[in-house]
Amino acid sequence: MKIHKIQFLAIAMMMAISATAQTTSDTKTPVVNWGLKMQANASNIVLHNVYEDLHSTMNIGGELGAFIDFNISKHFLIQFNLMYFAEHTNLANNDLHDELWTLGMEIPVYALARFGNVQTGYFYFGGGPFTEFSLWGKMKGDSGEMNPYKHVVGTGEDGEDEFAMSDNHSGIGLYVGYELPCGLQFNASYQNSISDILAFKHQSAMSARPQKFTLGLGWRF
Repeated sequence: MKIHKIQFLAIAMMMAISATAQTTSDTKTPVVNWGLKMQANASNIVLHNVYEDLHSTMNIGGELGAFIDFNISKHFLIQFNLMYFAEHTNLANNDLHDELWTLGMEIPVYALARFGNVQTGYFYFGGGPFTEFSLWGKMKGDSGEMNPYKHVVGTGEDGEDEFAMSDNHSGIGLYVGYELPCGLQFNASYQNSISDILAFKHQSAMSARPQKFTLGLGWRF
């Protein structure tokens, strides 16, 4: 994982938040506005041919972060999010049971349709790409204790260490939300990774792809 890329994205978001919001002359809608989000999540890893009896089930975690809306028109906007998360997943292989905790940062970008008005509130729906960076991980249970993002399982053809799991993955997310006239928001999302997070050389039929559901509250300033 390249920390400098994460720092650049975080700084860019903070600069955008601090920028003075402009307004369009016809609608008086700010071109840029922002807010905060707090979400609960449920996540697991969709496994294909990794081990015959290995299963991953969802557990509960949490997220906290901020968003910026770029209002393209009255009914369309691009929303940039920066979320810090804790994800919790259960793993079971026959009689062996383990828990995986992951702390990290996620950057979803959603293209959203918006309907409603300032009197009744706004309904949002749409989707877009996301990238997730795992900054820390810990798996513990019957199989022992390790950080799967740093656990070396072999050596590649280039002589470099091969890790059990990649600390970065990307995919596509779907998003729906409703905003009250006061600025309070209710939202839900689903994210599915396109990236295979198995970081060692393996057969093409074998893959591990994270997925996640979220429910949250937000506040637009």
